Amino acid sequence: MKESFSPSLHSETLFVKSKVYIRRGFRAQSDGDIEEYQLWASLAIELLGKAALSCVHPSLIADPT
Repeated sequence: MKESFSPSLHSETLFVKSKVYIRRGFRAQSDGDIEEYQLWASLAIELLGKAALSCVHPSLIADPT
């Protein structure tokens, strides 16, 4: 029986979302809002880590049940 995982747990989806977050962070940095930049950068880094784990298996980042 093959497990079905949400498309939001696929590594490519997580990678694309991290790129969106880092773009928001760069926009905040250029506006001089360092705190917002740091927030978006940290979220992007978290998603990059999840993308790497998802390459191994999606259950490493979320419970399939």
